Amino acid sequence: MSDAPDERSTLRAFEGLAAGYDLHRPRYPDAIFDALVAGMPGPLIVADIGCGTGISARAIAFRAGAVIGVDPSDDMLATARRLSADRPMIAFRKGTAEATSLADGCVDLVLAAQAFHWFNPPAALREFHRILRPGGRCALLWNLRTSDGGFTDDYNRIVVSAADALDPSTRSAREQLAQPLLDSSLFSDATVITLPSPQRLTLEGAIGRATSASYFPREEPERSARLAELTDSFQRYARDGMVTLEQIAHLTMATRR
Repeated sequence: MSDAPDERSTLRAFEGLAAGYDLHRPRYPDAIFDALVAGMPGPLIVADIGCGTGISARAIAFRAGAVIGVDPSDDMLATARRLSADRPMIAFRKGTAEATSLADGCVDLVLAAQAFHWFNPPAALREFHRILRPGGRCALLWNLRTSDGGFTDDYNRIVVSAADALDPSTRSAREQLAQPLLDSSLFSDATVITLPSPQRLTLEGAIGRATSASYFPREEPERSARLAELTDSFQRYARDGMVTLEQIAHLTMATRR
C-alpha cells in the first residue's frame, strides 16, 4: 500500500502557495533537460505531470514540439497559464497523475518534476504507461538538498524539521524516491543522472524558499520562530548578501515497454 498523500491532502498542502512557489522554488540545470530529450526523435510531445506553476514545462518547452501540463490545483494552473502565455506550445489542463484524461499513447515523454512523491506510484506508473507511446520515456526529477556543514544543514534543521508531516522528498533516501519506476515491469532500461543544482539566495529569497514549501508551518508562533532562526543562520553564513543552498538535480529515466 502506498503512503503517498491523497489528492485532497495534496491540494491542502499547496493551497495559496502558487505565487510564492513560482518565485522562490529552485530551477534545474539546463543540462538536465538536454538529457531528458537526448536521443529522442522530435518534435516531441511532453506531458508534465504535477506541473504546478509550470516551472519545468517552460524549461523543456523549447526542446519539444508541444508540452501538456497536468495538475489538480486550480490556483497552480491559473499561475502557470499566466506565466506561460508567451509560449503557445504549452497547454495546461486539470487532472491527476493517476487520471490525467490524456489519450492512450499520445505523448513521447512523461515528466514528473519535484512531484512523483505526491502520487500513488503504482497507479501513476500505469497511467504514464497508458499515455506514452511504445518506446516513450518516463522521467522523474528532483532537486535534493545535500549536506554542506553550513547554511544548507541549518536550513534542513530549521525548515524541514519544523513540520509534523514532511514532504517525502525531504525525508526519503534519494535512491528510494524513484524506486517504483526502477522496479516497474512496465518500464525498462533505466538511467540515473545527477548534476549539481545549487540555489543562490538573498535573505528575501531564503525566506521565500522556506515559506513556499508545502510543509513549512503556517501557524503562529512556530512560523515566526522558525523564520527568526532562519534569518540568524542567513546572517552567519551570508557572503556579499547571499548564501548557497546546496542541491543536486536527480533524474531517473526509463523506457516504456
